[in-house]
Amino acid sequence: MNLSVTMTAIALVAGALSPVSLAHAAPSVSVQSATASASVSEGETHCVGEALPIGSTETAPEPVCFDTTEEASAYIDGLTQVTSRSATAASSVVLGTVYSDASYGGSTYTLFGSGTCSGVTFGFPSLSGGWDSSISSAKAASGCWVTLYKATSYGGEKINCMPGCPTISTLNDQVRSIVFRPQGTVG
Repeated sequence: MNLSVTMTAIALVAGALSPVSLAHAAPSVSVQSATASASVSEGETHCVGEALPIGSTETAPEPVCFDTTEEASAYIDGLTQVTSRSATAASSVVLGTVYSDASYGGSTYTLFGSGTCSGVTFGFPSLSGGWDSSISSAKAASGCWVTLYKATSYGGEKINCMPGCPTISTLNDQVRSIVFRPQGTVG
C-alpha cells in the first residue's frame, strides 16, 4: 500500500471519530478554525459546518475552514465516505451554502446535516466566525429550501430562498440564523 493510500485511509478512519480530525489527518489540506480566521472579508475562506435538526439538544461543532473550495469539498466528501461505510452513522448531506458576495460569489459556508430535508428541518440558530455579518446570497441543496433570519434563534425579519437567493436585499450582511426546511415549506 503506498503512502498516499495509507494517509487517505487514516484520514477516513479519523473522520469517523471527529470531523475536525479528518481535516487534520489529511496532510495536503490547510485547515483554520472559523474563530481563528480574522475575518471572512479579509480573503476568501471556505467553511463547512453541521446543521442539526430543529429541537436537537446537541450543540453543533464549530465550523472548519479552508483556503479553497476544493479543500472544503474534499472534507465534505471525506465525511460522506466515512458515514456511508458505517451501518450506524447517518449519511452527511450538503443542505446548502451561504456566500459572502451576491450572486453566489466570494467566501462560502457550506452546511451539512445527517440527511436530506425530506421530512426534517435543520437549523443553525447562531452564526459565528464573522459569518453573522457577511452573508449576501444563499443556495439550498438536497431537497431543501433555506430561510435566513436577521436575529439569532430564528427571529426577526426573514427571507425564504426557494431554493436560492442571488441577493438577500435588506438582510445583506445581517443574517444571524439559518433554517433548511423541506422543499415546498416556508418559514
